[in-house]
Amino acid sequence: MLGYARRQVVVQGRVRLDRCLQEHEPLLQSLIGEDIELRLQPGEDLPEVELDPSQLHQVLTNLCANARDAISGFGLIVLECRLIRIDEEFAGCETEWEPGPFVELKVSDSGEGMKDAVRQRIFEPFFSTKEMGRGTGLGLATVYGIVKQCRGKIRVASEGRVGSSFSILLRPAENLRQTTKAPHAAYDKPETAGAESPVVLVVEPRADLLRALARSLGDHGITARAVRTPEEALSAAKELEKLDLLLCEAVLPDSNGRDLAIQVEHLHPRMRTLFYSEFPCPILTRRNLIDREARCIPLPVNSAELVRAICDCMAED
Repeated sequence: MLGYARRQVVVQGRVRLDRCLQEHEPLLQSLIGEDIELRLQPGEDLPEVELDPSQLHQVLTNLCANARDAISGFGLIVLECRLIRIDEEFAGCETEWEPGPFVELKVSDSGEGMKDAVRQRIFEPFFSTKEMGRGTGLGLATVYGIVKQCRGKIRVASEGRVGSSFSILLRPAENLRQTTKAPHAAYDKPETAGAESPVVLVVEPRADLLRALARSLGDHGITARAVRTPEEALSAAKELEKLDLLLCEAVLPDSNGRDLAIQVEHLHPRMRTLFYSEFPCPILTRRNLIDREARCIPLPVNSAELVRAICDCMAED
């Protein structure tokens, strides 16, 4: 309760999340059991964050225990860390985002996922979907309080046929006291063989994110056709004489990116495909939402990283 109310006495220190993940691996594997695979993607050379190591222990154990309970039988839990830079273009898509650098800690599972009504209440103290005697309803409330006490942000993505993903964003220690906004990352416009700009079909159900994606591509000299559903995507693909790349959310309502890409490739055989998702690639491939060799970039992403990934994808042999 003290953690949730942000009244817990903490001893802040500077820690490297990638190293902490590796140190916690044996304990967390013991916690989740032998039937569930624990996969670490700790990143490299991450900046330090200000955090009480004992609180980090609470966060990791609570999130992994919650992920374990969401999995029936065999499953997968992915722990990953990375440095991300959010620009103003994409910060406007989410009310909790701010421009600038963050160290992201993400815990994802291949469990049952949550309904919207449950997801909206998961951080409430004493709220639990577990049967009596199996939980106090304080685990995720504690995580929420700790993250807020560290001036961080926590985001949740969950889909019934995919699982759940908890993303914690913390400012690097050297950026905590900076008040100026981070500048936009610069990236050159993609080189094209002729005068025509690349044509990209963007498929994203969320209107705000769809606008941000299309605007970012346009600012970098890429022609974007933006649609929200697989049906609209197929209709647009039939109308387009030229299509260089499909940029698609891996998890779509009543569908998935892989199936849509197969259909669009029948119309444009030379087209490339780039997926993006808030869920890590191992979870997506385990659920057969993308192929193992498919290109997929994680969200959140900034404009420069997005355009770079598109150019790299189109440059592949």
